[in-house]
Amino acid sequence: MSHYDPDGGLRTKSCGPGKVGLSAARRLADTIHAQLVTGTYQSVKKSSWDSFFAHYKKHAEDTFDVLSRETALRSIETFARVAKPKLIKAITTERVDRFIADRRKERATKKKLETDKLVSPATVNRELRYVRAALRLAEDWGYISKVPKFRFLKTHEKLPTYAPPEHFAAIMHACSAATLPNNLPNVSAPEWWRALLISLYMNGWRIKQMLNVRREDVNLTAMTVLSRAEHNKGRRYEEIPLHPFVAEYLKPLLGNFSELLLPWDHNRRTLWVEFGKIQQAAKLTDGTPLPKGGRTVAGMGSTI
Repeated sequence: MSHYDPDGGLRTKSCGPGKVGLSAARRLADTIHAQLVTGTYQSVKKSSWDSFFAHYKKHAEDTFDVLSRETALRSIETFARVAKPKLIKAITTERVDRFIADRRKERATKKKLETDKLVSPATVNRELRYVRAALRLAEDWGYISKVPKFRFLKTHEKLPTYAPPEHFAAIMHACSAATLPNNLPNVSAPEWWRALLISLYMNGWRIKQMLNVRREDVNLTAMTVLSRAEHNKGRRYEEIPLHPFVAEYLKPLLGNFSELLLPWDHNRRTLWVEFGKIQQAAKLTDGTPLPKGGRTVAGMGSTI
C-alpha cells in the first residue's frame, strides 16, 4: 500500500499477499485517511534519535546564543550517551527515570577531569530541563505525539553569597588580567569585564540575562535597561532602573558594532577560564590573595 504524507513524501508498506493482505491494506488505508483528515497523522520519517538531533542542532545553531547553544547541546548529548535512545518515540517516562538513576551514579567532572564527587541533583535537573525543551520541539515538529512526564530530583536551595565591597573592588582591579574578548573596536577586555561585573553586582542579574542585553535595550536618557521576557525567569518584559555608577561603565560598550551590548564570540568554557584568571589575579590591599569565599560575584555563580 502507498500513500503521500502531509509533507508530500511517498510512503509504502507491505501488508502481505492474498486476500488477507488486501484486507489489511484496506484497514490501514482507512486508518491513515482518518488520521490525515483529523490532523492526527504521525509521520514515521526521520524518527531516529540521530535524525531528530541533527534537526535540533541546526535549529540551535540558527536561533540560540552561543552560551545557551553549548549548554543545551552538551546536556542533550549527555542524555544520549547515558540513555542510548535509538528511536525518539521510544523515550518514555520510564526511560527518563532510568537516565536519572544512571546519571546520578557517574562522577562529576571539572575542567574535563573526573572528580571524587557524584553528579549533583542540580546538574541532572539542568540536563533534564534542556532535554524536555528539546522534546517539546520534537512534539511541535511531529517526531512524537506527546512529551513524556519528567520527574525532577529534589534539591536544597542555597542562599546567594555576595562579595564584600573590598573583595569586589579587588576583582574589578584584577580585570586588567583579562585578554578576551579582543575583537571589539574601542573597547578593551578589562573594560568589557568591568562593565559585566558591575552590572551583575549592582543589578543582581544572572550572567546569561546580562549577556543577552542588546545595545538598543539600554536607555541612558531614561537611565533604564530592558529585561526581555525570553531572557529572565519571570518571562516578562521589564524596564530596570540603571544606577548612574553602572551607566558609566556601560557607556563605552554602546559604541561597539554588535547587536548585543556585551558580545562574547567565544565558547562558554573560555568565559569561565577568563574569569578564573581575574579571580587568581585579584589581591587584597595588603597584597594577599582573595579567600576562596570572596571570589564569587553575584550572577557569576560559584568560584571556578
